Amino acid sequence: MPPSDRWYRSTVLDRALAPSRTVATVGPVAGLDVDRARAVLTAAEAHPRARLALQPSPTDRKWFGDNGVGQCVRHFDDLPTADLGALLTTVRHQPGPQRPLDALITGDHVVVDYSHGIGDGQFGVALLSALSGDLDEARSASLAQGLPPGATRRAALRHFRAHPGATRDIARLRAENKPDAGDRPTRSIEGWQEHNRSATAYLPPSAVADVRSWAKANAPGATTASVTLALWRAALRAAGARIDDRFMVLMNCRRYLAPEFQQSQGNFAVAMPIRLPLSASPAEIAALVRRVYDSGWPIVVLLMAAAKSLIGRGETGLLPSTYDASGRIRLSVSDLGRLPSFDHVTWAAGDRPPQLAAYLEPDGPDAVTLLISELAGGRTFTATFCSAVVEPDLIDAALTRMCSDPLGTLLAAKH
Repeated sequence: MPPSDRWYRSTVLDRALAPSRTVATVGPVAGLDVDRARAVLTAAEAHPRARLALQPSPTDRKWFGDNGVGQCVRHFDDLPTADLGALLTTVRHQPGPQRPLDALITGDHVVVDYSHGIGDGQFGVALLSALSGDLDEARSASLAQGLPPGATRRAALRHFRAHPGATRDIARLRAENKPDAGDRPTRSIEGWQEHNRSATAYLPPSAVADVRSWAKANAPGATTASVTLALWRAALRAAGARIDDRFMVLMNCRRYLAPEFQQSQGNFAVAMPIRLPLSASPAEIAALVRRVYDSGWPIVVLLMAAAKSLIGRGETGLLPSTYDASGRIRLSVSDLGRLPSFDHVTWAAGDRPPQLAAYLEPDGPDAVTLLISELAGGRTFTATFCSAVVEPDLIDAALTRMCSDPLGTLLAAKH
């Protein structure tokens, strides 16, 4: 199909995110093969208006597709798979022009590197899942299916018809979580993204089970995600970090869509600013996140962004280069939870557990993103940050602490 027949009208969120990259990896996977991986992408690309074939642009509203996605898979022998953080960092900073989508096979790991304009984290997970197994029509089709036309409007109408009083909840939440009055002193650093790096840590299944048992007995109402967020904040503070009491939680707005559209690819997640005291319990964190979701505030944020786009406002596509001069860092958290989409994968034998890690682009030099995933009962944490502003030793110490002594870290935070 000629490119002129394959076009897509991008959303304001697509264009804003187009300059950002996501790098994700999964392994160890048995039997990886470049030709098979190419066949997976070629099959996905054959679908009409395949989402993964798009050529994102931060300025063009009409995006066209590319016919060569199947050839984006390459093989590397010399990438550092023993250290997943180093692997993500190396791929993110590879020299030369970047294609909208790259897929790498290195040893027993799959790595994908793509423009955030193509899709959010759900796309990365689906892509890794498809490339880690045999050619499967359903998995290939899932890479091609884009969000329905007018997805934001559909989702908002569906939510507010079911919850007509939700607008009052949104007003209260916005008031409770508004930014501080006045600007903090800031410094500026040019080219800060050149210093971005990722670090990972792993919590084995036995420790995950211990944390869940502790939460069940001591934090009724908490979720696995809220316990992890409380643990991360406690570990950072124990390592000496100064943390802003507002944190960003990445929320997938597909839950507001009808079930048949919830696996569609695109950009339909939004980072919501939530304010809680650093001493907030896992149950308090869970309750606030639930309030935000139930109100519909996330889908309203997307709706407002789309409205601003129509009148030509709010589209710069540029991340700020200023940061808090006091040394305070801002946290952004995305918890993928358990990943049943990898149940078909045959993991390579050996001592290394199955892990999925991902570099998530920070939204400024004082931001630290944390991506959490769970495979085969173990949880992997990936922190991404600007090492010119945030001390790498501090991040490494916090990751080590939360995995070596999670219960002690949680208990110490209460005193």
